[in-house]
Amino acid sequence: MGNKSVVITGGSRGIGRACAVTFAKNGYNVLIGYNKNSMAAEETLAEIKKYGVKCVWWDNNGFSGNGENLGIFNRRELTFPFPELVDAMMNVIYPDGVPATE
Repeated sequence: MGNKSVVITGGSRGIGRACAVTFAKNGYNVLIGYNKNSMAAEETLAEIKKYGVKCVWWDNNGFSGNGENLGIFNRRELTFPFPELVDAMMNVIYPDGVPATE
């Protein structure tokens, strides 16, 4: 299992999916967000897992906001307004803690 992870906020279709799959092929664990199309997200999840990496996804519509939040990521402030959710997803990927980087 790779020690690298990537968050892709629109990772279930189109360019986002292509990026997510490419990262997975290169050993990255992938966290993807989707908007409305859970079937596409599930298909992307299955594709990513074929490469032996972990993948977690979330529904961008599951969170409220005034247009600034794209699910768990605030595009204007470039912050995660729900850090506990990011932490929970990372714990799925790294249950023993995120490995130290070199």
